[in-house]
Amino acid sequence: MNRIATFCIGAAIAGSSLAGPPEAANRFNGIGRPCAGVLDLRDAAISWKTSFSSCPATAYAILDGYHDKTKTSIAFELAEITHECKFRVISLVQRESGSGQPAWEATGYGTRDAYWEDKRSGFANKAPDTMSCPLLRAP
Repeated sequence: MNRIATFCIGAAIAGSSLAGPPEAANRFNGIGRPCAGVLDLRDAAISWKTSFSSCPATAYAILDGYHDKTKTSIAFELAEITHECKFRVISLVQRESGSGQPAWEATGYGTRDAYWEDKRSGFANKAPDTMSCPLLRAP
């Protein structure tokens, strides 16, 4: 199930530029000092390293998702977290930008409840255990 869901989500996120099979990584680079690092999404694992948190590759479950013509949003619940990883849930969002290039954002949540509360508030990102970062898709 994870493999099929990841492929469908990867295709939605990547559009026609999905390069390779579902096992291929979707790699994103963080923008700005606090967000400097890399988010890697693979068929069976996700990792996200920033200046303030280091979440090594771990299995995930898809917690939530949404897709329409202007936005794709997927929330991943990490199977295991370490002391260095401050997030239980990582949300990856792609929006259309005025330039024609997709705009990417990752948001980390310390708990599953923090994600659901943020969603109920229209994703205002006000929880103290939340961090959002703009991303660029790696070539």
